Amino acid sequence: MEAGIGDDTAVLLPQPGARLLATTDLLVEDVHFRRTWATPFDIGWKAMAVNLSDIAGKGGRPLWALVGLALSAPAEPADVEALYEGMRQAGAPTACAIVGGDTSTSPGGWFVNVTLLGEHDGHPRLRSGARPGDAVAVTGTLGRSAAGLAVLEAGVATLPKVSAESLQVVATAHLRPTARGAEGAGWARPPAYTP
Repeated sequence: MEAGIGDDTAVLLPQPGARLLATTDLLVEDVHFRRTWATPFDIGWKAMAVNLSDIAGKGGRPLWALVGLALSAPAEPADVEALYEGMRQAGAPTACAIVGGDTSTSPGGWFVNVTLLGEHDGHPRLRSGARPGDAVAVTGTLGRSAAGLAVLEAGVATLPKVSAESLQVVATAHLRPTARGAEGAGWARPPAYTP
């Protein structure tokens, strides 16, 4: 990065020969999260993690994030700090830096938009390039986030035959998803040729 967030427009330096990857996701209150059960930290974490996952899906390295944020007034400074801390911590394992963005007042509810820029040294694998016979891989536990959403929406603290620990695990899977950067990077590389 040549010039950062304080200069109105960041000046970024991708590696020579690398392909620039760009993705964006918008999280809307009462559509993608509810502040009754998601903390500002959780919301920030998820906003970053869903974008990190998009870059990981191409086998790329996330580099820089731009954050568009609209909060209903009056916004509590502690909530804003916690939201950004969630984004920072989610991006920390990849050294992804928040380099800019914009803020506004929302007439109703929170809107959190993250645009993430990354790079890939080779040829990213695209879903549109899939052909019959190609391998399809999934990481993590399928359905865990959906189960967490169901638990959170129901406001269930206990269920018969389900431990409190299991309920917390699925709730956390929904609130703070894990981006699979290492898996995406490994899968995106073609296998080594062995004669």
